[in-house]
Order: sequence, then C-alpha cells, then structure tokens
Amino acid sequence: VGNTLAILYPRENPEILKESWSLYECFCALASKDKKLEFLTVEDFEVNTDKYDKMFEDLDTTIEGYAVAFEDSRSRFAHEYEWLTFASSSLYPGGLKACNEKLQFEIYEWLCEKSAAYFDKYTGDKVAPSKKTLRSMSVLASLLTKLGLFEAAFFLLKYVRTSLLTCPEKTNDLKADVNYLMGNLIAKHSSKLDTAETLLRSALA
Repeated sequence: VGNTLAILYPRENPEILKESWSLYECFCALASKDKKLEFLTVEDFEVNTDKYDKMFEDLDTTIEGYAVAFEDSRSRFAHEYEWLTFASSSLYPGGLKACNEKLQFEIYEWLCEKSAAYFDKYTGDKVAPSKKTLRSMSVLASLLTKLGLFEAAFFLLKYVRTSLLTCPEKTNDLKADVNYLMGNLIAKHSSKLDTAETLLRSALA
C-alpha cells in the first residue's frame, strides 16, 4: 500500500517510460520517504524465463528502450504536459534533469540486478558465453560503473576478458572495448578500487 509498481511493457521499449503522467508518478515515488518504486516485466509472472534471453543477450538495444527523458514524453493535452513539467521540476532542487537522472539510476540498478541473475548461468563454466553475450556483459559493467559499483564492474570485466581468450569468434574489437573500460576504471576510480586496483593493473599488463 502506498508503493508505486511500474509495469515495464512491452519489455523492449516500455510505454510507461514514454508517458508524462507515468513518469511523474515514478518521480513522486522516488521523491517520497514513505513510498517505494518497484519494477516488473510480464516475464516476472511466468515460469518460463526463456523470453528474458533477448532482453539480456542484447543489452545495448535494451538500454536504448529504457532511457528516461521526460522532455520527450507524451501527454494527451498540451496544458497537462505543461503542468506535469512544472510539477516534476518542483520535486528536486535540480529540477527536471534531476528527476530524469534519479529515475534512470533506479532503472539501471534494476537492470543490473536482473542481468546479473541472468548471467549467473555462465559462471563456473556451466555454459560457454558467446561473443554477443560477452558484449552484453561489458555493457552491464558500464552500468555498474555508472552506479558506482566499481569493484563489481572490474570483476565482471575480468571475467569477460578471460572468456574472450577461449571464444571461437573473432573478438579483437570487443577486447579493445573491454581494455578501454578497464583502463577508465584505473584512470577515474583507482582510489575506490582498493585491492582490485592491483589486480586490474596486472590484468592489463
């Protein structure tokens, strides 16, 4: 009771993130101390999780559909949109930009949680990940970095880098991307990596 439940449907490009009223309700939930914002997809109600494959195996495309931009949202009436813009802007000192960023952060956090659970099947050599899967994992590492989870991002990139050594597909482009991401972790967040920094430096050596 009192919480806001956001149904992300359709999964690849949720309508709720395109509607002004829906975004405003999400903003209000995040701004309230008494409310909680939760996300669900239709697949969360199904036993068969195979439909998650497309969502997480192509995380680049998924992220595009989960972008938050109130200024690009739609409303039935112009005056309604204007009021919602004003009301949303009043929720945080940073205005509409802060609203977008806070909701985007929550969505990234949810995507990271779901993705990590999905990619867990590849750990322990249970299933050999394809190049496409490894690329999605590197995208997840980028999201983890944006959330400030630097060590988690590092260990995921380390796994991707190791897996690329045995991947039968051509992976030079992905190796370059992963090395770039790992290099950025050193350059920008070395003070927050603690013991992982030493491992990171040796991994890039």
